[in-house]
Amino acid sequence: MARVIDGNNLYYARVEFSTSQQIILSVRKRVGGTETTLATVTTPLVHVAGTFVRLRFEVVGSLLRAKVWPVGAGEPEWQVTATDSDLTAAGTIGVRSILSSANTNTSPQTRYDNFACANPQTWTVVRSVNAISKSHAAGTDVRLATPAVVAL
Repeated sequence: MARVIDGNNLYYARVEFSTSQQIILSVRKRVGGTETTLATVTTPLVHVAGTFVRLRFEVVGSLLRAKVWPVGAGEPEWQVTATDSDLTAAGTIGVRSILSSANTNTSPQTRYDNFACANPQTWTVVRSVNAISKSHAAGTDVRLATPAVVAL
């Protein structure tokens, strides 16, 4: 989940393990308590009991994208992409699991490992504070020589 304001306002990527062992990936939003699927794909993956998958979910500006792949396999390209601008304010991140009442899989387990937030830093560039001015075209990339890394 990303940009979580509360239980009724958030974005999330959903990995669904169907009773036919299909793995379905979707990007969804909940705004004002109303849930909407923004994009979905039935992946070519087949779930086998005892196997694990990895999920990456990214929200940058209005771009939301997700991918899922088996542990031990190479990371694929983005599988689901959507754009949405309903939730623009900063919020929290998190994970959750649910078991649909329609799902008859026996004793499903959910485990989380290597949960991380890669939060890009943003700042405003102020020019000529010390009377030294260097040319830099508006809109071009600016980077720190040694970027700071902050742990959660």
